[in-house]
Order: sequence, then C-alpha cells, then structure tokens
Amino acid sequence: YIHDIGRGMLADLGGIYTLGVAQGTVLRNNLIHDIWSHPQPGVGAGGIYLDEGTSGVLVENNVVIGTHSGGLTVNYGSGNTIRNNIFAFGKDLQIARGASQPKNDFLFENNIVYYDMGHLLGGGGILTTRGNTYFRQSGMPIVFQEGGSLVNWQKLGNDEGSIIADPKFLAPENKNLSLPADSPVWQTGFKPIDVSDAGLTCDARWKARSSNRRSEPFRVPGRGAFDHDFENDNAGAMVKDARLWGEKGAAGIRITDQIAKSGTRSLKFQDAVGLESPFNPYLWFNPLVTEGKVRVSFDMNFEPDARPWVEWRTLFTEKSSDYVAGPAFGLEDEGRLMVGGKELMQVPPNTWVHFETEYTLGAKATGRWTLRVRLPDGGSKEFRDLPCSPDFHRLEWLGFMANAQTDVAFFIDNLRLEVPKK
Repeated sequence: YIHDIGRGMLADLGGIYTLGVAQGTVLRNNLIHDIWSHPQPGVGAGGIYLDEGTSGVLVENNVVIGTHSGGLTVNYGSGNTIRNNIFAFGKDLQIARGASQPKNDFLFENNIVYYDMGHLLGGGGILTTRGNTYFRQSGMPIVFQEGGSLVNWQKLGNDEGSIIADPKFLAPENKNLSLPADSPVWQTGFKPIDVSDAGLTCDARWKARSSNRRSEPFRVPGRGAFDHDFENDNAGAMVKDARLWGEKGAAGIRITDQIAKSGTRSLKFQDAVGLESPFNPYLWFNPLVTEGKVRVSFDMNFEPDARPWVEWRTLFTEKSSDYVAGPAFGLEDEGRLMVGGKELMQVPPNTWVHFETEYTLGAKATGRWTLRVRLPDGGSKEFRDLPCSPDFHRLEWLGFMANAQTDVAFFIDNLRLEVPKK
C-alpha cells in the first residue's frame, strides 16, 4: 500500500520506481494513490514508473489512483507487459510513453483507464494495445494521440477489442473502484482485482499504531475555482496550484513584496531578452470547468513596454488533438488593449487596472465572451460579444504569458476564478 508521496515538493518520482533490465520481475496487487510532484513542468510523478530502460517486467493487478503525471510511465525499455490494472485520475497524463526510441515498447492489455482531466497518452514509445476500457468521467471526448477517436485509432492497428464505457465503479470520488456484476469491463477480459489486504502485514500492535496516524490530505492541484491574493505566500515563492515554464536567468514568475494592489504581495512576471520562446516565461492553471458561466478577474500593474497575454483553452476537442483558444486578450506597447488583432482601448501603465472576463461553458457556449475593464479613476468599460472559437466549450487551461522579449515586468494581484456552484 503506497500513498501520499511527493506532496508537491519532490519531483521525477513514482509510487513504484524501477530502472534497468529486470527480466522476470513482477509488480502485482499494489494499491497506489496520491503521488504528486513539484509543479515545475517536465518532472512529473507517476504511479508505476518504469524508467531508464526497465525491461522484462510484468505489471498486473494494480490499482493506481491520483497521480500528477501518468498512472503508468514507461521511459524506454522493451518487453514490458502491463496487464489487468486500473489507472485512475491522472492529472496531466494517464499513460506516459516516455522517449520515442526503437527500444521503447510495451504491451498494454485488459486495463481500465478512468480519468476526468489531462491527456490520455503522452510520449512516443511503441505501444501495443488490446482489450482495454477507457472512460472520461467528465463526459469530454477521449482523444487517442495519433488517431483522434477510438475508431480512427483502431484503424491504425491499435486497441483491438477495446471499448469506451463507464466501468460503473462503486464510488470513484472516494477511491472505491469496486466493480459491479454488470460492469462492461468483463467483456474485454478484465479480471477482478482484490486490494483489500493492501497495507501492513506486521504484528497487530504495529497496525494499530499506524491506523492512528493520519497525514493531512494533499489537495489535488489546479482543479476548480481559486482565489489568490498572495498574502499568505512568501516572497520568492511559486504560485500554489499553478505550473510555469520558460524561466531563465532574471526571467521568472514569483510572488513579490515589491508592490501590491491590496495587502503587501502580488505576482511578478519578469520578462527578459534572449529567451527560448517569445511567450516565455508563462504560467498556467488546469481548472477543468465544463459547464456554466465562468469568471476570471484580476488586477494588473504593468511597465510601459510590457506585453502580458491572457488566454483560456480547451486542450482537446472532438475535431482536433490540438488546443482550441477561448477568451484571449493582451496588452501591447504603451498599454494598447488587444483582442483578435484589434485595439479596444488604451490602458494606463504603472498603475493598477482591474480586468474581468466572463464566458458560458458547456452546451450553452456560443463563442462569444465579455471583457470588463475598471480604470484607476473609477471609470469602466465593457466589451460584449467578443469572438472566440465556437468549439471552445471547456476551460481546461488558463494561461498568463509575458510576450515583451525585453527586460520589463508586470504584476498581477487578486487573481480569481469563479465557477458555478454545484
């Protein structure tokens, strides 16, 4: 029984981690949950992590629930078999294939993959799949990396006998993945997994001591509404629940006590010359909001040459494995507020300006959104029916980018995401 590892502080880890040739090794009947890494992208935390050429391993009858990256990660190696496991609730990925190399192949059969956010597959290893059950709890489409839909994926020779169907877990929100007699997974050849004995097998006295110890639950990062005023965070810290990329040298995104709209702290985006990409550094959240009217608001103070950009995204759609942009706006030189290549107004630099975006997600999505701007003098402007893609139905990614490519900064305070109450 392996659980509550990483807790947002460690990185590049797994509930079970292996490396090298290990012919004949069997990983069986483990219950693994809540494996969370540091938020820096590219490091990850998997449930079962076959790393650095792990080969010849059988992984079967395991239950993995709640991981930052793949419930399963295979980073090159050959002759591994992944059979009759449950991988549930990966945040960024469900199955990570690691490096795209000739000796990165594995068999993936009779497994259940159950999730509500993130990608199904990542990486580029050779994957042989058959007889699996896939289900996305949120009702969003399942996109197979190269093929799009399951039908197209199967036309490429993958996942013969696999299905998309609700396994009917008893209480997945409480980590109870018991299966009923009428579950559709039995038709794929899946066999029951019993992890009721997972845990300590020692003397009863030690079991009793362990049962009295309870660690503080680690909140799954990045889901749903949030409200960041940064007052309870240390200057120099990263933002809770967010991920960032593109920091180099002086360029970075950190909480600061340099200025603030309210209180003493805000979030500073420091741009720089010579970064790898023009939009570096950038920061994003993965809220996973699917229905109703959603509002994002914040206060911004920017230096005259700063070019902040804000964008909402759906990561996958029924039509494409690429992202679809929703509401998006930014500032260009001397505070020109831009949407879709058009200037809406002039915004004053070196002072706090309040921005608020609003959009209705789900079945009522129209591809039209609202932007409100409140100026320091108390004046305000509202822009309705601004266009975005009509295929934007879900808020899966909310990003803030620094596009100036010069030594300039902007600051954000009182950053809020408001979502409908269930």
